[in-house]
Amino acid sequence: MRGSWVAPWFGPVTSSNAAYSNSIPVQPNTFAIFHTHPNNRVQYPSNPGDYLYPYGQFLPNYVGTRSGLFVTTPQGTPVMLRPGLDWTKPCK
Repeated sequence: MRGSWVAPWFGPVTSSNAAYSNSIPVQPNTFAIFHTHPNNRVQYPSNPGDYLYPYGQFLPNYVGTRSGLFVTTPQGTPVMLRPGLDWTKPCK
């Protein structure tokens, strides 16, 4: 996500598409990252890859999986924001 929390821009980015590891380029106006993990991998933000601090600032890194929605914290601890996501059912 780029721009700001008030005026976000959501768009596709180029990624490395590497197996079990992926690099997403971060721009100076990136304020958060959202990505998914496959069902056969860890369901929370992986360490250390999902905890990088580009440009010397913390970026919330959201991970969506069928187990739930997780986010990184500045302390490096993954936090579950919502359990059990189902892409076919909206949040209530």
